[in-house]
Amino acid sequence: MKKSNFLFLALIIIAIAIGAYVIVKEKSCELRGGKKFMGAGVEVCSIPTKDSGKVCTDGGQCESSYCIAENEGETAGTCWGSNVFTGCHYLLDNGLSKGALCD
Repeated sequence: MKKSNFLFLALIIIAIAIGAYVIVKEKSCELRGGKKFMGAGVEVCSIPTKDSGKVCTDGGQCESSYCIAENEGETAGTCWGSNVFTGCHYLLDNGLSKGALCD
């Protein structure tokens, strides 16, 4: 096989593999119960957490790693409901509000 034919065949195989990866990646988000959206110019897959809304005092108690308080100064909050953090919220760390975090 000529070198140019081999390179052409290799490029076709790579293109097919990349296309298959993109399709699997896109379906992977949906299969995990997620929803895709654009965030900061990047496509993001937001997957719901199992402990969404659970009472917490620290992010370490939450699947998302974010324990959210409704207001500054609160000592308890609820676990953030997604693997992707959006908006501005008061975070709790060991029962203390550490101020607002905005995406």
